[in-house]
Amino acid sequence: MWYTPEQRRKGLATRRRNAKLRREEARKNAKEEQAKRRYNLDGQTVKLNNNVVTKRVANRLIKEAESLISNPAKPPSLVSAERIEILFPALATLIGLLLIWNFGEKLGLWWGIFVFVAFIVAPWIVVDKLVTPRVKRGYGNLKELNDERHAKVGDRVRELAGERRRHIEEMQQFYSSPEWQFLRRQVIQEQGEVCSECGQTILNKFDVTVDHIRARSKYPHLALKKTNLRVLCRICNSRKGDSDSELSVLE
Repeated sequence: MWYTPEQRRKGLATRRRNAKLRREEARKNAKEEQAKRRYNLDGQTVKLNNNVVTKRVANRLIKEAESLISNPAKPPSLVSAERIEILFPALATLIGLLLIWNFGEKLGLWWGIFVFVAFIVAPWIVVDKLVTPRVKRGYGNLKELNDERHAKVGDRVRELAGERRRHIEEMQQFYSSPEWQFLRRQVIQEQGEVCSECGQTILNKFDVTVDHIRARSKYPHLALKKTNLRVLCRICNSRKGDSDSELSVLE
């Protein structure tokens, strides 16, 4: 079967696009596997002390914790040792080769051997005996610092999970209280089942929510004030979030 140049170009573009998508998917899977190995995020749920959260929530908590605890910086002494380990023997070898190339006949056999040993062999031996062990020790210390950071991140993740559980329990207690249920019915009766944001009549009872104009988390003293409440459809309430008002997800 013969293909036209245009068909071949389209086929090549499709193969490249599919290859790019496969690479992106592989990178995403690699990051997830790394997070699993580091923080034991296996399965759909993760147990953090006494708190069981979904995998998605656990990943979000990990990102938040990692943003609060900075990575340990590579010490300047380790950076200097790395540069010496690479540059010193390379530069010495280059000088030795230039000497042998330009003055090989004038140096003679023994001086040539001396230049070869002094500029080409000896620097690599010195670096291997003195500098390389220092670099390895530096990376060992850096690994210990990284392991310590990972432990701190794990502790912080468990703390965040506990704070989240306490927040959810407090929300459940508030939204199931008789005071809130009575006030909610009053607001719906007075304002009607019409969204204050988009102006649409809310046909489904499940989509009727009572929203705090000023977020309850930021203004707890206004939580049961009727002047701080309004009727919203669930879509507008979810868009609002916690910036100005609180999504009553437990209503």
